[in-house]
Amino acid sequence: MRAWRNGAGTTLMLAAVAASAVLCAWSYQRAVQLDALPVAGRTGAALEVPRIVRPTGEPPEALVAALESAPFHPERRRPAGRFRLPGDAVPVAAAPPPATDPDAPPLQVQLFGTVVAPGGRSFALVQLGAEPPKLVRIGEKIGDLTLTQVGQRRAVFLSAAGARVEVHVQRIGS
Repeated sequence: MRAWRNGAGTTLMLAAVAASAVLCAWSYQRAVQLDALPVAGRTGAALEVPRIVRPTGEPPEALVAALESAPFHPERRRPAGRFRLPGDAVPVAAAPPPATDPDAPPLQVQLFGTVVAPGGRSFALVQLGAEPPKLVRIGEKIGDLTLTQVGQRRAVFLSAAGARVEVHVQRIGS
């Protein structure tokens, strides 16, 4: 057993190291070897280069009309309707919001806390009326209010009517 460890094992280990060195050298040589480029005079389907054909004559009518409308002119304004492809369905108008009772009390918004984070990741813990409290991120809605800004101990909402609502965290004991 002792002879196997000292003699044959060492020989086998050295043979494995030598074989791996040869394999490593062969792999390195194949990796850095450049393939020959094709000869310029040969013809074949793989070597054909498509030719750019420039149109002659007048440009299409649609292109002329687009260029005459000066799409990048500084006084140009957004069109009244969105562009639709031929065959697209006509958009359906959104249903009007449900009528609210003018005698009903406005919903109370209560702010429990805010987290101000960089990159628009801020959020607020808000309760609307008798609903359970909810985490609201910037741009999300709670009821008909959309959270637009979050600051330290304050949140700013925008109502569906466009009114700005600013809510502050109430201090305990006040």
